[in-house]
Amino acid sequence: MIAQTYLLPPPRLAPVAEAPPHTDRLRLAANPVELPDEIECFVPSHAQEALAGERLNAIIKQALATTELRERLMRTRWTLVGGAVRADAKEGEGHLLVVVYDYTHDVAVEARVDPATGKLLNVSEAVYQPPSADAEIAKATELAQADQRITAHVPDLTVMAIPLDPEASGVAGSNHRVIEILFGCPQERLPRYRAVVDLSAERVVWAGGTEGCCGEKEHRS
Repeated sequence: MIAQTYLLPPPRLAPVAEAPPHTDRLRLAANPVELPDEIECFVPSHAQEALAGERLNAIIKQALATTELRERLMRTRWTLVGGAVRADAKEGEGHLLVVVYDYTHDVAVEARVDPATGKLLNVSEAVYQPPSADAEIAKATELAQADQRITAHVPDLTVMAIPLDPEASGVAGSNHRVIEILFGCPQERLPRYRAVVDLSAERVVWAGGTEGCCGEKEHRS
């Protein structure tokens, strides 16, 4: 008897299509095609629904009103990044971490809060770049749109924001808050204009068209 090997048909793949690169800020474009049976859509979920919405905002507001955190942020320029539920590996209990970015000293200020009581447990600092807040993207977009090098070209274009590493972007300073703002049309593959915004210094470092932008020193400020 001769053994026979049967090859299963390969899984069906979704048609190749480029998603529009320009969407509303950091939200992904919706999938325009029907997915095969082998692909299952991922549905995100929050760690604790009880700490969503008004309850989460109330705890964050309470933490920002505490004496310890207010004194830490006194005489500094800062913005609220947000809050997230974290688990203590040693204690086995969860806590709420409220993150504020201090532009004056270029550090992330972390406030650890008991979600059950809203009590502030401790305040610490860390040198890293937390995710960009909506207020930061709005501020960077405002500065970029007002820059005289591109202001006449971008009013009707769609905006997308990308956080940048300070060292890679060429911004002086060890941990400046840098965001790249791209302007383009959803139907086009590449953006038409871009601007590199340093939120720590509140200035536009670079602005201009995307074609041949690398090495154009006259566009830097």
